[in-house]
Amino acid sequence: MVSFADPVPRRNSAGELIAVGHVGTIYQASNALYAGRATPRTIKLLPDGRILNDRAAQKVRQQEQGHEYVEAILMSLGAPAPRAEIPPATWLKEALMAVGARNIRHGGAHRYVFRLGKNRRERERVRIGLPTFAPYPKSPDIIHPALPSGAFLSGPDR
Repeated sequence: MVSFADPVPRRNSAGELIAVGHVGTIYQASNALYAGRATPRTIKLLPDGRILNDRAAQKVRQQEQGHEYVEAILMSLGAPAPRAEIPPATWLKEALMAVGARNIRHGGAHRYVFRLGKNRRERERVRIGLPTFAPYPKSPDIIHPALPSGAFLSGPDR
């Protein structure tokens, strides 16, 4: 079983802390294997501190099931309503600009692996397809507002 811990703290547009960022302390206490970070990416941070993930944006662009929910969130934050004459991809781009969504560079969530089995012998037989790393991470990332696109600092460079 694989679990993730998001180490990036998030603030809303008023500067209030919405998510502190965490390193998976409970996973560490459970003796999970640390398997490094997931793929780094750029995320869209909405003014209320929520993330608009790539899948949600794709639902709007392709008008897939669930696009109404995403559109309603953006409109509640001040985006204009979609209009029939505007392509959905264009509306999404304009809506994100209208609400003041920001790009934040995310270094990837911490990945933890649990071996499953009824007893220790069964768990030790489970082969892990990911490399395991040590030591466990101990502090959340720092988003540095002076760096471009909200770049993050993690590890020894902080």
